[in-house]
Amino acid sequence: MDGDGVKRVRSTNQPGEVDRISHLPDCLIFKVLLSLPTKEVVKTSTLSTRWNHIWKHVPGLNLEYDDFSEHDSFVSFVDSFLSFNRDTRLHMFKLTYDYSEADEPEPSLVRRWLDTVSRMKVETLDVTDDSAESWELEMTPALYTCGSLVSLNLVGLTLPSPDLVSLPSLKDINLILIYSKSVEVGFYVF
Repeated sequence: MDGDGVKRVRSTNQPGEVDRISHLPDCLIFKVLLSLPTKEVVKTSTLSTRWNHIWKHVPGLNLEYDDFSEHDSFVSFVDSFLSFNRDTRLHMFKLTYDYSEADEPEPSLVRRWLDTVSRMKVETLDVTDDSAESWELEMTPALYTCGSLVSLNLVGLTLPSPDLVSLPSLKDINLILIYSKSVEVGFYVF
């Protein structure tokens, strides 16, 4: 260890060896990064100049509200990511939110994000409200007709009564602690 307590790692590359990871095609790097939490993906920006902004192009978001010290930072990050990738087909949107811990709880905020990801042709959607007893977060009706949706996981949300449901690509659905407005009591689906 050096003087400031940081252990330096020596490169195992022999002189003349190439850094093969940095030379992989972006599509393969994105596939690997898509399997990591966004918090870890952002950390890859310190690897090299090539990796500085590559995390912004990963077609998925996997965030937990607890990853941020302030509600405003969390909201700003999600808004920026969705705005930056608005012309991209989103493979995954995974969000763990705690409605009860937000400084200014805004169910409409999460609905706006869900509307956005449905327009981005999201394939995997996983939204969890950790407060899960208030059912204040309501799924947007746009998701009932999201033709690209392959996997849907909802925890602690309210499902509004749909006029139409058309999910031709849906292969996996997991609903836990869901409240339906069309039924007078909440129901559990495992």
